[in-house]
Amino acid sequence: MTELIKLIVNNIVDESVPIEIESNKENGNEEITVLVPEAYMGKIIGKNGRIAKAIRLIANANKNKDTKKIYVNIIAKES
Repeated sequence: MTELIKLIVNNIVDESVPIEIESNKENGNEEITVLVPEAYMGKIIGKNGRIAKAIRLIANANKNKDTKKIYVNIIAKES
């Protein structure tokens, strides 16, 4: 799942931008944290959060049968 999220985020921003993705599985749920430089937060979240919602929708549509829910957190990191 992290590869899919990384592919989506890399296509939104420049591929030279360092993006970190962390995944944590607990109680059948998966939490994916995307660390993006602060300057690119607007591109990732989008107007009214539309792009972030779409990323979350794609992640939940592509989940395994063992995973209950996938949470995608987008956090700004200082560059």
